Amino acid sequence: PKITTFPNTKHLDELVVTKAEVKSLCSHHFQNIHGWAWVGIIYGEQLMGLSKIHRIVDHFSRRPQIQEELVVQIADYIEKVCNPLGVGVVIKADHSCVKARGVEQDSFMVSSVVRGSLLNQTARAEFFELIKLSRTI
Repeated sequence: PKITTFPNTKHLDELVVTKAEVKSLCSHHFQNIHGWAWVGIIYGEQLMGLSKIHRIVDHFSRRPQIQEELVVQIADYIEKVCNPLGVGVVIKADHSCVKARGVEQDSFMVSSVVRGSLLNQTARAEFFELIKLSRTI
């Protein structure tokens, strides 16, 4: 999607985390993947609106693919668009292909990518703590 950014005139350098719905298809079995993506960004010189993060997740989720690639695609695009200091993407999703292949129990998959200043242990811990907090609200 075309994403508009704007200058970070206030020099905001705090972690921003949002949660977006994931609706995709497994490229191996063409079965539904449904879940949630948490995207964390520490902005650099450019900002983007909150809705733009959701549009990016939705855009890449609508393609048939595997979840492990989806987290990378989202992070890559955010880096390309606004060149943040740090970016992290975590997806937790149910895969219908697992159930369709005979596994009846409740199952899900979690995949993640963390880059830039979010590789710092303190920032990384804050990102994952905010994800945990968002699941209880």
